[in-house]
Amino acid sequence: MTSTTTMPCADENFTKRAFAPSDDGDHVCTHCGWMQSSAAGGAAELCNSATWHSQGEYERYANVARAGGYSVPDTAPNLVRN
Repeated sequence: MTSTTTMPCADENFTKRAFAPSDDGDHVCTHCGWMQSSAAGGAAELCNSATWHSQGEYERYANVARAGGYSVPDTAPNLVRN
């Protein structure tokens, strides 16, 4: 039986989800398949790679990443202005 860990899923708006361990040391969300080492790690990855439609929403994720010790840009690198 595989053990799971519960943590906020960065790809699911920080909804608490069950995560199963993966072979590379990350955790895989059993709900959506997102892989992250921690909520802060997932937030940092999204800060650097996602397309953002709001600087405010980016800052919410950036604050989670920074609280976990990750360095992310002050402004969204991929901000779409409509």
